Amino acid sequence: MGPKSIRFLVTMTEILEDFGHYVVEKLLTTPIRITMTREGATIDKHVEDYSDLDFEKVEPDERALVTLSMALSPEISQGFREYKSAKALWDALIDVY
Repeated sequence: MGPKSIRFLVTMTEILEDFGHYVVEKLLTTPIRITMTREGATIDKHVEDYSDLDFEKVEPDERALVTLSMALSPEISQGFREYKSAKALWDALIDVY
């Protein structure tokens, strides 16, 4: 295990100790998809069409994604900006480190 991997593991351990259950839960679960039915087909709902309840459903994953993203050093985070959920980001980080 190289120095980058060790630094990553130490940082992630600190984050999980500080933010605990809600981050860990979102790292292990598939992100919520907000959908609607249009012309008989189920499609993803655009953010501008979200209700207050829809925002409440996606907020925990957004918080976990932000928490995890902020914990990454700038040189690491550059390669992981395309991920839109905490689980997707976590899975990518595990693959690399």
